[in-house]
Amino acid sequence: MQAMNGSAVSFRKRGRLIGCCMALVLAFSALAFSASAGAAETPPPTTYLALGDSLAFGYTQEKFENHFPFNESPLFFEEGYANYLYTKIKNASKKFAQNLKGLHLVNNGCPGETTDSFIGNGELGKAIDPTGTSPCGYHKAGFDLHHEYGTNPKSKEGRSQLESALVVIAQNSMSPGSVKNVTVNIGANDELAAISKCKAEVKTEGEEYLKAEQPIFSKYNSTEKQHPATEQEIGESIKEAVQDCVTVSAPALFEHIGENLAKILSVLDEGSKYGGVNYTGRIEVLGVYNPETFLLEGSDLLQSLLNGALKEVAEKFPNAVYADNFKVVNPQKGGEGNAKEAETICKYTEWCNVKDQEANAKKAGEKATKEKGEGKLIVYPPTPVTGDAHGEGDIHPTVAGAKSMATALFKVYTP
Repeated sequence: MQAMNGSAVSFRKRGRLIGCCMALVLAFSALAFSASAGAAETPPPTTYLALGDSLAFGYTQEKFENHFPFNESPLFFEEGYANYLYTKIKNASKKFAQNLKGLHLVNNGCPGETTDSFIGNGELGKAIDPTGTSPCGYHKAGFDLHHEYGTNPKSKEGRSQLESALVVIAQNSMSPGSVKNVTVNIGANDELAAISKCKAEVKTEGEEYLKAEQPIFSKYNSTEKQHPATEQEIGESIKEAVQDCVTVSAPALFEHIGENLAKILSVLDEGSKYGGVNYTGRIEVLGVYNPETFLLEGSDLLQSLLNGALKEVAEKFPNAVYADNFKVVNPQKGGEGNAKEAETICKYTEWCNVKDQEANAKKAGEKATKEKGEGKLIVYPPTPVTGDAHGEGDIHPTVAGAKSMATALFKVYTP
């Protein structure tokens, strides 16, 4: 009995031991299966690289002035089109039958960036574009970017946005987070610089005329506007001369923007020639809109011509595609300056933002007072209109405008 009882106890112990071992095996098996299943469900990390100016960055005048000069953290500027496109792509797994949840955003946008500063005047700029200028003045003024560009190892100078893009693409190509999508918006600040140049040129000419130092008000004026006498006539001559100057300078400007965009796309495609790697993913080029329709007559047509040039450049590259948002902000049915266009400009841009219009009018008034004190004869008076498209507010998009740009880009997006 004792022997039998001993054997039974021993058997029961071995049974419990075997049972425990089996439980452990099953537990480890379940754990391994769960891990492998989880790995299969984990989305592959990929990168969306946003390149451009303040539109990509998410800048608005009101936000900037609300925080100036204490804290211009990039975290206050998370409502650019890049942010909304990023969200759209992440949520599009079902549409494209791919798991896109692993996407992350690298936002290289720099407020104030031109095609020349985008390329820069470093080693890359010298190699491809003698007109390249110092990169990202916004950052050089002491304001942070969403993504810092870093410095070039050889020169120890700050990288341009294009140089930074090459680094981002190269670094991601050697890691799981490969770049799958690049958006580019650039050229609007080239236009704004050209308009400012025309205004300054006309103002100088007008000053010389009023001081009897030249026979006509401006070389850009028609015969009827060459000899203004009253304040109203002077204002009309200024308006006509600026518009004509902008129109005359537009072809060369648009050619320059197009050439620089072609260089930018070429560098992205053939990065190995410039110390990086070749990018083979999608590049989406975003067109421009025109908030200044009611201040600069004929500017819608010019903007359409620029968009045509951008589209033509993009279509020369197999992996590039053009996205247009112009007709959303500037509908042309009824002609330039139609009632619907006034409505959409106010909806999709900050141009009709009363706070911005009042701030800009105040600045213009202070400048006019200062110039009168300096003996200047011509001033650009503040625009008294507030609350509609005939005022002068902020050119940047509202949230609705940023979302509409993201929608335009998403329409041509393919993973």
